[in-house]
Amino acid sequence: MTSENTALCLELTQAILECFWHHDSSLLMEYMDKDFSFIDPFGHNLLMGHDEVLSALPSILSRLTECNITDKKFAIAQNCGNACTVIGSYLLTPMQGDGTNMIQHCVFVWELSRDGTQELKHVGITRPESAADKSSDDKAASTEQSRRQSDKLVIVDQDECMRFINKNDILYATSDGRNTLIRCMSGDIKARLSISSFTESVGDGFLLIHRCYAVNISHIALLKPYVVVLSDGSEIPVPVKRYSDIKNKLSKLIS
Repeated sequence: MTSENTALCLELTQAILECFWHHDSSLLMEYMDKDFSFIDPFGHNLLMGHDEVLSALPSILSRLTECNITDKKFAIAQNCGNACTVIGSYLLTPMQGDGTNMIQHCVFVWELSRDGTQELKHVGITRPESAADKSSDDKAASTEQSRRQSDKLVIVDQDECMRFINKNDILYATSDGRNTLIRCMSGDIKARLSISSFTESVGDGFLLIHRCYAVNISHIALLKPYVVVLSDGSEIPVPVKRYSDIKNKLSKLIS
């Protein structure tokens, strides 16, 4: 289609939806092709053909709360030959002002007839979804994504490769001053950083046993005199002078 035709399809799509949510299907019926299909968002039915859609429209409209369409975004998803597809997303605001704002998405498939006029081949609209629920879902998804990102430690190893390590996979880290060996459940990683840089990067959840060892608290299985035993059986020595201090810290952190 030409840019003029696609612009008209965008305009008609919005106009049909606005009328539809005001309980007026006349504009929709004006452009429906004889082979028109419609997805009923409430009955989850695919209605095929002009006549079947016409007979179902009164029932569909009766289930609609009159709404204004706001915060709308429409775009041409496909433009090929004499057909184009319009997609849209918008907010439904009840006319009475005492209902819940809803979000809906749509797909309109348009085709040019032989005389060059627009014909509507298909309309699909989703079941309205509470905008508040959607916002909560998005916030929860964002929080979960942030949590997952915070569970990752990003370091550069001795081969100059960037590593993304799950913190729960780390058992402990030990350093010779310049370089740190990170012992993971999945294997060892050597990195050019000090133990203090490691503990700063990894954040909470690790305990500095002494100046050379940082241990993942979640993997501590046993504390016995002067030794911390980890879940894989590794034994980390505890300085005699720090044993009581380490014991008290672990009691507070784990309880």
